[in-house]
Amino acid sequence: MTQRSDRADRRLARESELEILRAESAFEGPTAQSADYGRDHGHDHSDSTDHVALLYEDRDEQFAAAIPFVRRGLERGERCLYIADENSRETVLTAMREYGIDVDEALESGALSVLTPDETYRESGAFDRDAMLRFWEESLATATEDAGYSGIRAAAEMTWALGDGDGGDDTGDGADFDRLVEYEAILNSIYEGEEYAVCCQYNRERFPADVVHDVIRTHPLLVHDGVVSRNVYYTPPEEFFGPDRPAREVDRMTTTLRERTTAKAALERATERFRKIFEHSQDAIFINDPSADEILEANPAGCEMLGYSREELLELGPSDCHPHEMEAFREFVDTVFEEGSGWTDELSCLPKEGDPIPAELSASKITVDGRPCLLAIVRDISERKERERAQRRLYELASDPDRSFDETLQAIFELGCDRFEMDLGGLARIDPETDRFVVEAVSGDHDSLRPGAEVDLSETYCRVFTDDADRADDDTACITDPEAAGFEGTAAYEEFGVESYLGTRLSVGDGLDRTFFFVSSTPRREGFTEAERTFHDLMGQWVRYELERRRYEETLEETIDRLRQSNERLEQFAYAASHDLQEPLRMVSSYLQLIENEYESELDADGEEFLAFAVDGAERMRAMIDGLLAYSRVETQGDPFEPVDLEAVIDDVLTDLRLRIAESGAEIEVGDLPTVSGDRNQLHQLFQNLLSNALEYSGDEPPRVEIAATRDGPQWTVSVSDEGIGIEPAEQERIFEVFERLHSRAEYDGTGIGLALCQRIVERHGGEIRVDSEPGEGATFSVTFPDSAVRK
Repeated sequence: MTQRSDRADRRLARESELEILRAESAFEGPTAQSADYGRDHGHDHSDSTDHVALLYEDRDEQFAAAIPFVRRGLERGERCLYIADENSRETVLTAMREYGIDVDEALESGALSVLTPDETYRESGAFDRDAMLRFWEESLATATEDAGYSGIRAAAEMTWALGDGDGGDDTGDGADFDRLVEYEAILNSIYEGEEYAVCCQYNRERFPADVVHDVIRTHPLLVHDGVVSRNVYYTPPEEFFGPDRPAREVDRMTTTLRERTTAKAALERATERFRKIFEHSQDAIFINDPSADEILEANPAGCEMLGYSREELLELGPSDCHPHEMEAFREFVDTVFEEGSGWTDELSCLPKEGDPIPAELSASKITVDGRPCLLAIVRDISERKERERAQRRLYELASDPDRSFDETLQAIFELGCDRFEMDLGGLARIDPETDRFVVEAVSGDHDSLRPGAEVDLSETYCRVFTDDADRADDDTACITDPEAAGFEGTAAYEEFGVESYLGTRLSVGDGLDRTFFFVSSTPRREGFTEAERTFHDLMGQWVRYELERRRYEETLEETIDRLRQSNERLEQFAYAASHDLQEPLRMVSSYLQLIENEYESELDADGEEFLAFAVDGAERMRAMIDGLLAYSRVETQGDPFEPVDLEAVIDDVLTDLRLRIAESGAEIEVGDLPTVSGDRNQLHQLFQNLLSNALEYSGDEPPRVEIAATRDGPQWTVSVSDEGIGIEPAEQERIFEVFERLHSRAEYDGTGIGLALCQRIVERHGGEIRVDSEPGEGATFSVTFPDSAVRK
């Protein structure tokens, strides 16, 4: 790749001087001519040298363009030259400092030099075009190749050319001006594609008009009157000095006239379109100058929204519209000016009369007469904010666990009346088959619509849900013109005085549907909006859900009550049965003892065996009846709950079982146990049964039993573990059933009711009991006491 192509690539990566200068706040770009104008007319100067002609009338206008031009070069790492003639070197340096350039550092580093024409254009005593071209070529090579700068940039005051004529006045010499113009023209092609930018400064008050005319023709970029533009009048050197110049001038002039006329017509059409949009927009449109706190323009919708005339609004500023939100407004303006556009719905506008209006603002940054302004489209979102407020309130009501259904329903009636501007909210049962309409609840006083009132369904507006077979059950019905809707002559219209109706049918599983409605005696000029219908539907969904929930709760309560009564009857039966069996059993036992005492000597071996069987059977029957009696008394004969120290309970159990423990050689290990709320006697029975089973089913080895407690959050689990014979997994649920035994009486004694009694006691205490076991590996019975039963 050649050095020249390297430079061309670097140049493609740079912003053009046109865009650089436009970025300065003092300038604005062209409004009518296209950047492609030159190409449209047969010559393309988009790749020409960044060669700028600055036409100015005073020093402020001159420095406003020339100094930023130099400053941008320093920021880019370019070697910058300023050739001062009309202004002194000190004047130029002072201006640079005022524009934020670190002059001392730039001069010391060599990035900036302020020269005179005698050091450049007239170094040989007079202007020499070829010498000047060599000067720039050498300066560019030195800057980029030797000193490592990215390019070279020059800003030259051209008033030196005025002094080349005789007498040193501003008349100059025609030949010298011709040479200067020729030099300016050929710069564009000689350094095309190089890292070279130059701004030639011409004082319009001092240079002859014909010279300024030729200057304009020879510069691709032009700065004048605070406007930066690509020069549509630029003429390439081959045309400017060619023989066809007059003809080309005529073509260009006529083409320019046509283009400008077309552009003007297009601009007028665009302006008219904008005016119509501005005038007829339903949204308010304002043009503001936030820094000056001025409203520059407002459309009719904006005047109507705020209640001012246009003349009154133009006397105000944004601070009058947002007096209590200026900090938020300024933050919004900063965002728009930084990003070019913005949106917010967190501001409100204060009208001439009344409360602040919630507003949605969509704004863009525009320039009006050279100053940054805000074009704001403002929409009144009072309805949306009211809708959001009502929805939040509905959610609060629906999620409040401390309110009863009736309290929440009344609050929802009030919310709906406020939201829809209606007089009364109501809930009624309807039965189309019997033509019944029965009021269940209303939000206020009404002569006819009161709880318990009954009327024919066909005489109410709710009949719309039965008249229209195609209407879905949950559709919302809206009536604002009762006569047109066919309700003239009905009780609802003639007697109740209902002029407006909004209601829906609620299908509930108890066999009778409801209608949830709002009515008003005031005619409604406009129909209900889609948002209002949707909100009514949301309220209806809550009412339907609550009605269904109440129905399920009532059914559940009825079922629980029936189960409770059934359990009580069963307990009474079990108690009566076990109690009534005690008397005949005692009689059987007594007569068996009499036989044994009176006739023992007369009985042979078989007789004695038969008698022993009978006595054993009676004893087992007594034990089973006692167990059944205890089982039936768990709920009815239990003591009130009190704090119970389980360690003390276990100590008592171990005392009761000390003989069995000693005889079996058992080892019992007891850990730390909690205090729970319960029935001490029943808890004693529970752990005595579990410990007795651990001793009973220990197998051939001396029993080893561990009693321990673990905490799982607020719950305690107390376990009794042994190393006995274990239980088959398939049998682990059956052992808790009444009279269920896993072993024969020859293997292990027992009634088969002990674990069932344990389960009943645990259930009364609100806990659970389970067993974990494998055959031959022992068993662990775990009892869990819930949060409400644990004393912390």
